[in-house]
Amino acid sequence: MNGIQTVIFDLGEVLIAGLFGIEVPLAKQLRVPSSTILPAFGGDLLEELCCARLTEDEYLERIISRQGWSVSIEYLKSVIRCNFHRHVPGMQAVLNRLRPHYELVLLSDHALEWMAYIQMVHSFFGKFGALFFSYELGQTKSDLTTFALVLDELGLEAQQCLFVDDSERNVATARSAGLSSVRFVDSAQLIRQLRQGGLEL
Repeated sequence: MNGIQTVIFDLGEVLIAGLFGIEVPLAKQLRVPSSTILPAFGGDLLEELCCARLTEDEYLERIISRQGWSVSIEYLKSVIRCNFHRHVPGMQAVLNRLRPHYELVLLSDHALEWMAYIQMVHSFFGKFGALFFSYELGQTKSDLTTFALVLDELGLEAQQCLFVDDSERNVATARSAGLSSVRFVDSAQLIRQLRQGGLEL
């Protein structure tokens, strides 16, 4: 990881909770197995939402229709937003330790409506020199060209950046684009890997 100038972070499940966790209250409310909840929110509908081709209301309405759930859009919104309040343990300290030495960048596949809420309730976004969201780019991190777009905007070469994401698919795509990448598990594991790579903390 020699020559790293910029660390690019994912948001959901790395810095704060994303959708993981909503299955607990929803399974209880809907009286269905919790294992069926998260798959209902993923796939093609989530991709469309994150690329701003669906509004949040349209996205949730289609999920309710597909699943045959007896629940309101407003209830789903409240559960999702409540989940977004949770910080991933230890990660604010990691940002604080990296910030004096590296430029921090956020690259997130997220919905416009969700980010509007998240940015109201979390104050750490000022730690990042640049923010990139899929709903603005019109594509997600599963697309190899997303990383080229971000690098071009930052004026950096791939070898100058380290990418941190909880998704193995996104990590593999970033590596294909030439970025050193770490699959996020938890803050302790991330610190170990960063130190092993020679980064200052």
